[in-house]
Amino acid sequence: MIYIERIKLPSLDRDYTPPSREFDFLNSTHKSAYPFHVLSFRGLFEVVFDDVTIITVGNGTGKSTLLNIIAQKLKLRRPTPFNNSEYFDRYLKLCRIDLSSTAHQLSAGINEYGRIISSDEVFDYMIETRLKNDEIDERRKTIVADVERMRDDEMPDHIDLEDPESIRAYLHQCEVKKKARSKYIKDHLGFNISEFKR
Repeated sequence: MIYIERIKLPSLDRDYTPPSREFDFLNSTHKSAYPFHVLSFRGLFEVVFDDVTIITVGNGTGKSTLLNIIAQKLKLRRPTPFNNSEYFDRYLKLCRIDLSSTAHQLSAGINEYGRIISSDEVFDYMIETRLKNDEIDERRKTIVADVERMRDDEMPDHIDLEDPESIRAYLHQCEVKKKARSKYIKDHLGFNISEFKR
């Protein structure tokens, strides 16, 4: 579904003759201030969205800047910070986003449903998942070694019913001997975490 029909971005040449003093800061010395120079410098003044819109250009050309502008203009949730400047909010005032009829039909605002996911979040998730999986792998090795040792151990002749630790150890050894190794590991450890969110 399409929620944004288009975004209009200010032009350095056309939009900086303000009717009020609100944008008087946009004199010739400030036209290079981020993000004013990034997109208009490349001739990008409007993006019209379709069912799927793919933005592919080289590094440093403003893809992330455009996404940050859209996210901030729509007040989307974002867990990670982004590059900002003292002029960013002023730039946002000059931008205009036209929402689709689908977005207007949402029971709450688009900022309640939408969020921006940056590459930093994806990489952080993958690294965190790999670290957790490494911990799981290490615990699995320990459990496998313990299971092998306990399978070879003789069952105790008696247990002390007054000692909870003795009861726990006996029941644990019974479980180890009764279950297949893979079933025991699954029950006590689980599986590795998928690195891909579905």
